[in-house]
Amino acid sequence: MLGYWLFGSPSILSNFRIDQILLGFGALFMVVGAGLFYFGTIGEDWPTVNARIMSVEKKCELTSGGGYRQALRRITIPCDHVDQFFSDNGSDRWSLSERCRGKVQLLGDKQTTLVILDLPGGSSGAVVGGEFSILQNPENPAQTRRIGDGMTFKVSGGLLMALGAFLLANVFLWL
Repeated sequence: MLGYWLFGSPSILSNFRIDQILLGFGALFMVVGAGLFYFGTIGEDWPTVNARIMSVEKKCELTSGGGYRQALRRITIPCDHVDQFFSDNGSDRWSLSERCRGKVQLLGDKQTTLVILDLPGGSSGAVVGGEFSILQNPENPAQTRRIGDGMTFKVSGGLLMALGAFLLANVFLWL
């Protein structure tokens, strides 16, 4: 009897076995979705501070490979060396993305903090002296988070929890 309960009937398409699978995946999706949703809410209660860009450093990231039996290669170089790099390594396929990093002065209520982080707006919006708003951890002033960064985690977590609830409803209500 215990073997029947653990493994279902000998038929592979037994309703009891499908119930176990749906129950397991439903519970897994609910737990993972709740974790993602929680991770997306971390830092939402931090105060918003103004940030002033003090310096901008533009780097270009080149990525090659990643296909079947190919190692993924990632190289970061200054953007003014890209043409030389392509002439030296023209035989490979490279994808190019530009990243702007810089020193940012966080103008908080109690203190001013200098941090290095990726700048918003890409190459067009990252100018010295530009200002934007950011969330700052009051216990650790060097820890920051962009406004709206957690939305992807909250939406993904909500969708996973909805899928888990649907699977659990199928187990308990319809099957």
